[in-house]
Amino acid sequence: MEYTIKTNLKKRECVSYTKKNVVKNGWKDKAKYLGKVNEKGFKITVNPSTEHFYKVNSFSPVNVGTFEETAEGTTIHVKQRMDVSIIIFSIFWIVVSLGIMTLLIRECQMENDWSGMLWLCVPMIFLFGWFGGVILGFKLSEKKDMEQIRKLYEDYEC
Repeated sequence: MEYTIKTNLKKRECVSYTKKNVVKNGWKDKAKYLGKVNEKGFKITVNPSTEHFYKVNSFSPVNVGTFEETAEGTTIHVKQRMDVSIIIFSIFWIVVSLGIMTLLIRECQMENDWSGMLWLCVPMIFLFGWFGGVILGFKLSEKKDMEQIRKLYEDYEC
């Protein structure tokens, strides 16, 4: 998902404000926004932890933003993507599932006994279940994160 945020802050003020509100390592401190900020843009993850509960959402998107100075202030262009660890684990999951399916098909071919083909359902269920969960988890977090990032800049202007 891509979205833009328009603010009346100058680019330098916008970068400074974002740096002030985004910490690099704040999971244990339950900081609301975690990530890195520089003059070009940011990578921010919204921390789902609350005062009473420590939570980690692996499916939460990484919000990658760039600052563009305009006559009215600054426009922030944000793209959301999955965390690299989820992408790597998903690739691993695909390879393992396809490997198991290949082994099952070869076994059936070698023995010329196709009664074992029912076992192909098991890795396919794991494969589709994993991707269904990943996509659903990402989509559910996507809109919440967008609202939280927008709120970060709306809070300043209020």
